[in-house]
Amino acid sequence: MDLEVRGEIRPDLEPDGYQEELDSPYAPPKVGQALCDYVAQAPDGYVVMERFWLALARRLHLRLRVPVLVCDVDVPIAEQLARQQNLSPADPLTGLDVAVSQRIDEHRIAVVWAAENEMAYVASSRAPADPTWISLNTELSRDPEVRAGVLPAGAAGALVQDRSATWHSAPIGRNVWLAVLPQRSGQGEPALRYLDVEGAPFELTLPFAGVPALWPQQAPGSPKLGLTGPDLVTYRAGDWTVTVTGESGYTEAVLKPIPGTVLGHVHGFGLKTVDDGWNARAECGNFIVRVEGIGETPARLDLVEIAKSLKGFIERRQKRRRPRNGADSSKPATSLRHPVRPSASAREIG
Repeated sequence: MDLEVRGEIRPDLEPDGYQEELDSPYAPPKVGQALCDYVAQAPDGYVVMERFWLALARRLHLRLRVPVLVCDVDVPIAEQLARQQNLSPADPLTGLDVAVSQRIDEHRIAVVWAAENEMAYVASSRAPADPTWISLNTELSRDPEVRAGVLPAGAAGALVQDRSATWHSAPIGRNVWLAVLPQRSGQGEPALRYLDVEGAPFELTLPFAGVPALWPQQAPGSPKLGLTGPDLVTYRAGDWTVTVTGESGYTEAVLKPIPGTVLGHVHGFGLKTVDDGWNARAECGNFIVRVEGIGETPARLDLVEIAKSLKGFIERRQKRRRPRNGADSSKPATSLRHPVRPSASAREIG
């Protein structure tokens, strides 16, 4: 343990390199060993060390009647100083375009807000300090564990699971969510589920390797094969088009959520109306499905797998690296019509 004495204490205080080593904190051998074992084995052991130093600092402050501050921890010096001097913080939400917020204690509030001049969101567990760009599941604080994320297309809510296997409904605003969990951070990310517009939970990533051949039960007629590639397959029928691409990612655009299923699994879709029709998308972890149509928008989408015989044709065509017998490779691809394979609850199409 090192000691650095300063004549002036400011919120922007940092160590200047001139510390005097005092000694290691004394603890009975059994207590010290138990602490070391906990730190080494517990999921949140490394976070406990920061709590230990902060608790020691508060104890010394009460005895010495001077600020005692800990450097190189998550809690900023300014917050430690405000807590020890019982200073009331200013309104942290002033000037922020807040999407969702949740108070942690009298000195901390977790906030997700729109970044200035950006089509994206930032968040902090000590707003407005330490803004962080968020993705689908971003850690903002370790003690307590605070996480935030963007809702993927088709999601109307989010559930986050703590280490006791309890699911917590995350407050949402616009198309982002925020969760303050009753625990310290562990060694990995907590499990995350989403809710569709009807309140049904679903996993973002579906158990499918590769790019599935999919067609909506609500679409008219039988699917006609369109463009294909190593990570791309397209089908058409009437005014409907389905494109499946082997990619991961998400959109930050605000889309209308509608319910649906993909390969028999509950999954939300994000819907957007355009000039003469509509388009919808589902982000499934390893692949993304885009459905386009003209006319009335669908109330839901249920995508089932197209029969394997047509899938085999697609795979064979993808393996053709060069034309055979001098064939002109600029000619349009052969197309087939084929019925889809209905799921257990599906009706026959075509």
